[in-house]
Amino acid sequence: MVDVTEAAERGEADAQYLLGQIYSDGRHFSQDYVQAAHWYRKAAEQGNAEAQLSLSVLYSQGEGVPQDYNQAALWCRKAAEQGLAKAQHGLGWLYSEGKGVPQDYAQAVQWYRKAAAQGHALAQAGLGKLYFQGNGVSQEKIAGYALAMLPIVQNSAGNFTVTIQNFLLTLSNSMTSEEILAGQKLANQMRISGNLLKTLDEYLATSGAK
Repeated sequence: MVDVTEAAERGEADAQYLLGQIYSDGRHFSQDYVQAAHWYRKAAEQGNAEAQLSLSVLYSQGEGVPQDYNQAALWCRKAAEQGLAKAQHGLGWLYSEGKGVPQDYAQAVQWYRKAAAQGHALAQAGLGKLYFQGNGVSQEKIAGYALAMLPIVQNSAGNFTVTIQNFLLTLSNSMTSEEILAGQKLANQMRISGNLLKTLDEYLATSGAK
């Protein structure tokens, strides 16, 4: 731990991020969100995307810093623009909920798409929800169901498996059996193709949705 602390104090961004994690998790030191925010900020200001996202989370939760969704959105965007899928999903969620940014479903769709293409399970489900409800896009229940199901058929939902399964059950309650089967088929096509967005856009073009 001495080595990490010394490296962080020398200004090494990776070490600063790691030290922030250590304080946040309460490993080796007593849990201290103020110190976590301090070291995350130092790394974030040097462009470390993971630190930018971690600082965003602290602002959204009000841990170690005053709760401030504007700051949460600012730092989340910086990480998302570097291509970090977790941050892209987070920014999509902020736009969907209107927290720290004006509610904008079209922007939520764009950021969810970026994260979903990288295999982020919650972004895939979130994008599915927007298509299913017709928020920011033309309503397309089959595509929405397929997107939400994709993490299940890819076995990539991890700790969110039960949450996504329950979400799918909720969606299926307002679908016909034919629509459910079509959604399952499309989810498998997305999995097999290995190119979620291409398969989705080709389906939408044939269905007339956008």
